[in-house]
Amino acid sequence: MIGTTNPLDPKKYPVLKDERCHFTTVIGHQKAHTCLTCSLPGNRISFIVAEQLDENTDKGIAFRNAEWTPESNENMIDEVHSALRNAIPLS
Repeated sequence: MIGTTNPLDPKKYPVLKDERCHFTTVIGHQKAHTCLTCSLPGNRISFIVAEQLDENTDKGIAFRNAEWTPESNENMIDEVHSALRNAIPLS
């Protein structure tokens, strides 16, 4: 899944104050997802969320995902959102 945010507040996200581009990669420990971010001009952030598959994953998964649909994207968004909600206490 890839995307770009709308313009964000540099006071809330200080990395946006720097004119240089910053890259961040978070690889989930014993988790299925990896997240990459990159700061962009215009106070935006680009992101990629990748799902890691192992050798035990069904061989037919490549065929099932050959046609990526909005529903597939929604499923991944729900999975990542749920994982983040459980990992990061929000107040």
